[in-house]
Amino acid sequence: MRQQLSRIGYALSVGCQLNRLTRHLNRHKLVILTYHRLHAGEADVLDNFDGQYVHVKNFAQQMRYLARYYHVVPLEQCLESRPDEPYRVVVTFDDAYASVYHYAYPVLRELHLPATVFVPTDFIQACASRWWDRLRLAIRKTEKPTVVVTYNDRHRVLPLRTTQEKEAALRELAVTLQTVPEATRNDLFATLYPLQKLKEIAALPRNAPLTQTQMREMGAHGITFAGHGKSHTSFVTLTSAELWQEVCESKALLEHWTGKEVKYLAYPFGDFDTRALELLPSAGYQAAVTTIDGLSSDENRFALRRIAVGGQTTFAQFVAAVSGLRDIVTRVIGKRGYGPLL
Repeated sequence: MRQQLSRIGYALSVGCQLNRLTRHLNRHKLVILTYHRLHAGEADVLDNFDGQYVHVKNFAQQMRYLARYYHVVPLEQCLESRPDEPYRVVVTFDDAYASVYHYAYPVLRELHLPATVFVPTDFIQACASRWWDRLRLAIRKTEKPTVVVTYNDRHRVLPLRTTQEKEAALRELAVTLQTVPEATRNDLFATLYPLQKLKEIAALPRNAPLTQTQMREMGAHGITFAGHGKSHTSFVTLTSAELWQEVCESKALLEHWTGKEVKYLAYPFGDFDTRALELLPSAGYQAAVTTIDGLSSDENRFALRRIAVGGQTTFAQFVAAVSGLRDIVTRVIGKRGYGPLL
């Protein structure tokens, strides 16, 4: 009900062209969009519980809108002070899934639009499935009625009998498991579904990473690559030595693969602390993006906001978000947060 009201409200607002006013008022703010992966068919409700999969037709419509009403620029240019060039937008992708090459890249190339892909280098090197993809599969395929989760001295019993219960469990576990060791995650998955079968199924093409060959081709046509750590581990869980390794080794490896300097980073899961803010400049980075929702204006360039676009985002919601209309609405109702526009 709440999502339906949101969609209706934004559809009416855009229909009344309120977005034109807010777009003008916010013309000098930075609009940085976040996508994860795309698809061309039907997305399973559990696979897409968090809206990570965006249909290529919706993505193409969104890019055509940006090409018409905004200046889509590389991240580097977006950070420069250019009062004479308002309405600047940056398109970014987290996690370097191959679907970016198969679906997003042709659209961007056709429209001559640049974009940035944030790459967790272990994903490219190991070509192994990510734990959040194994989580989706484990919950979808399990026949267990419940799962017991222990974290922070708490015991939670999550029901798994219906699709709705599985979706609720996925939403909780996707956050809970971000800061636990890999072995702990695997133990949990193994209680739900045979671990080896889970790894084999999770290695399907839809979950594959970009290849270095694909990255080189994209790099020759306006796509830049930036840091996302080595292992996509939350920075706040790392020691200072581990944090340095994550940001420096991944940077050096990306530069070796692409032959270009890596200047930017996206925090894995959006997690950062004062150590990261102090470390990144000395490691050679010039800016970093977060998962804090909204337009950016005077933020620290190592804590830039982004707008996450999700699989159930309506076109009106997208237009409202990039214009800054949604920022005004959320301020009025006193609710700020992060998540895809579902």
